Amino acid sequence: MNNTQPTETTTIMVVEDDQTQRNILSKALSKHGYEVIKVDNGEDAKIIAKTNHNINLAILDISLPGMSGLEVATQINIPFILLTAHRDESIVQEGLNIPGALDYIIKPLNLDNIGPKIKYALYLSRQLAIRSRLFEQESKTRELE
Repeated sequence: MNNTQPTETTTIMVVEDDQTQRNILSKALSKHGYEVIKVDNGEDAKIIAKTNHNINLAILDISLPGMSGLEVATQINIPFILLTAHRDESIVQEGLNIPGALDYIIKPLNLDNIGPKIKYALYLSRQLAIRSRLFEQESKTRELE
């Protein structure tokens, strides 16, 4: 079994306005066994994220026309990885400060790193979800005392 192969169906939403980049990334993710939802703009990504509760991770291009990837990130409740051609670290840092940010990928894409980056991001996402649930349980227990 491929080391980056998910053990259950994992859905990743790829939000990239450049069709070639979107298709390359989607194909690479599919080869690793992920189900991919391809989206070409921020507004549709926001709608899909709010209606499809099976999305485990979003990959958001920072520079989308209309609603940027950073704007999308603030309006969805899905862990995400930023996708950027920006070399300006302040823009990337701004995105990484948004709750739910797990990592970033710089374009042009290095497809050899996609599998391990996604696998690690999903691991982080699961760990954060577990910690969040434990924190909620502790809070409820304290309220009952």
